[in-house]
Amino acid sequence: MYQTKGKIVNEVELLGSYNYKFLKNYSPFPSYLNWPFGLINFGIWEEIKNGKFDAVSLQSWANLTWWLAFFACLKFDTPILFMTDSNILSVSLKSKWKRKLKEILLSRFF
Repeated sequence: MYQTKGKIVNEVELLGSYNYKFLKNYSPFPSYLNWPFGLINFGIWEEIKNGKFDAVSLQSWANLTWWLAFFACLKFDTPILFMTDSNILSVSLKSKWKRKLKEILLSRFF
């Protein structure tokens, strides 16, 4: 309840002091919970390219939009603030091929 004086607020009240834009979601199954195609916002690339942001906050790897945003940030030298609720202990529970794939892909960027 950030800066809400202890009450629940709607998106207009919450975002009122920020510059923001909602991008069109082209997903046939719109929801950030529908992996991997719940969020398909192709406009994210141009927004990051033209936005000259101090940083971009990404919440997960769970959908196409966040992958597009990640690679756009790399391409246009925009810092990434990455937050997730995953923990390091859950990695050992994943299958070996998934761990190896993540290691190969992510080690190139980190």
